[in-house]
Amino acid sequence: MARALEPGTRQFIVLSSDSDKPSDKQPKIYFPALSIRKSQRVGSLMDEFAKAPDSKQLHEMIVAALAEIITGWDNFINPATGEPITFSAEAIWDWLTIPEAYEIMQKVLQQSSVSSDDQKKSEQQP
Repeated sequence: MARALEPGTRQFIVLSSDSDKPSDKQPKIYFPALSIRKSQRVGSLMDEFAKAPDSKQLHEMIVAALAEIITGWDNFINPATGEPITFSAEAIWDWLTIPEAYEIMQKVLQQSSVSSDDQKKSEQQP
């Protein structure tokens, strides 16, 4: 079944900086399967990054792209309070860095493309 037809499926990524943490402690960033249209929208937003007239607009565009793809997160803990950080578009501004934003977009777009195993399987179909 096409993954875009399974909106309840929760895929996640873990940032490289968190990969050495135990699985149950890793901050996980959730995203849906991106349809071609949604992938194109995110790609278009990313293409516009280079055209941003100033830093403020660039940051707004980055957060807009992340808001298009992130649907939630787990194990984001406020270091000052020890409390979980609730996901929201506003929280993206406070709890992610620009390098992490780029990593998220790259990983999500890569995971939303067809894997080589899936491609081989589809090529074997009559």
